[in-house]
Amino acid sequence: MSQSSASAPTLTDLLSKPIESFSFADIQAFAQSLEPEGVQLDYKEALPRNLAKQFQAFSNTRGGLTIIGVKENEQKGLPESWDGVPNDAKLLDIVYQQVARVQPLPNCKVVITNEVAGKIFLLIRTYEGNATPYYVENNGNLFIRTGNISDLITVASPEMAELLYEKRSRAASAREQNTKRAEEIYGAYLKRSEQDRLNKTALKKGGTYTEPLYEHPMGTNMGICRIVLQPYFPRKDFRPLTELPGILHEVRTATPPLNDFVILNGDRIQFGLVQADMNTRNGAVHCQQMYGNGYLFHLTDQVRINREGVHQLSIGHLAHNLYRMLLLANDFYRISGYQGKVLGFVRLDNLIDPTYVFPISADRIFFEERPCLLPSYIWEIQTDTSMLASPEGRRELFYGVLREIYWSFDLEPPADNAVYERFLDQVKLQ
Repeated sequence: MSQSSASAPTLTDLLSKPIESFSFADIQAFAQSLEPEGVQLDYKEALPRNLAKQFQAFSNTRGGLTIIGVKENEQKGLPESWDGVPNDAKLLDIVYQQVARVQPLPNCKVVITNEVAGKIFLLIRTYEGNATPYYVENNGNLFIRTGNISDLITVASPEMAELLYEKRSRAASAREQNTKRAEEIYGAYLKRSEQDRLNKTALKKGGTYTEPLYEHPMGTNMGICRIVLQPYFPRKDFRPLTELPGILHEVRTATPPLNDFVILNGDRIQFGLVQADMNTRNGAVHCQQMYGNGYLFHLTDQVRINREGVHQLSIGHLAHNLYRMLLLANDFYRISGYQGKVLGFVRLDNLIDPTYVFPISADRIFFEERPCLLPSYIWEIQTDTSMLASPEGRRELFYGVLREIYWSFDLEPPADNAVYERFLDQVKLQ
């Protein structure tokens, strides 16, 4: 990205987009916008000796960005000059030595911009830690970031220290609560559609309803695929819920392949929006939920039944939805301003024996099949917003999940990624 001061990157850009995409001119333009230091932003004129303390504080709080080469006004926290620092080959070594002083090891990314007149900016993005609390070796103080310009880094209070110790379990509990809530919402819509099917069945027996009807209870006798993505610690809404429809509209506009994938006219529910489509004619189910705290839930029937009554599962169909979810998550978190770790899963349930699995082929013609051995499967997803924002990182994540899926079904994965690349081209997701 090469921008003038008229289109300077925002703090949200710097926290969510690939950090290596910013140039020397971009950082100068950002500094000229006079964004003040805060919980997630720190300026340094030169490489500080106590950089490990920065890593510790960012990891213990919400993560953030340190820009080396910008001088700040210590009273106001505003940039005063933005000349960069000399391009010294030892800079990266010094930074990584400081990283190694923090335990547990923090999750961070360090990038040097292009050189201009012998100067560069050193950009250090530190992610919110998932193994809090973080300490600097030989220092028992527990530092955190604050929003106070005069005291950006301070020792955590006893109450805050207790929260950091409990953070891992609280994060897991919050993620579990999100999924429990999403399943309850889906279950409520499923129950409503099943009652509708039963009412139509009674009318059909009486001769007053002539349309086809699904012969089984809704949500049964078919494979269901769930794809879930959410922040490591989804503890609060990124934006007011009233802004959620606007964010989703922006996602659809920014990424054309998501026009028919993202919630358009969803129902309001506590904490978010839902769009559920239940077809009593053929039993097809679809449910998508999005919450203000970044929880993204996509459920659809994934198995098709051919004319002979054989259940067929296409990895291509699953892959199509998975990649669109990765695109959706990237756009949603970028617009919402979230940066950090993202967890989730792909899960298949209700697989009838036998259900035959078909791989992605180079020409999208099914040429191999394997029967499923189990009624359900799950594949974990662990990533971060930086990887989601990078086309290369996003594709590598996608390929990795697909390789696990192939292995689970005793299918030989493609010899190289070219098959996946052609598949994404064919479904217009590149």
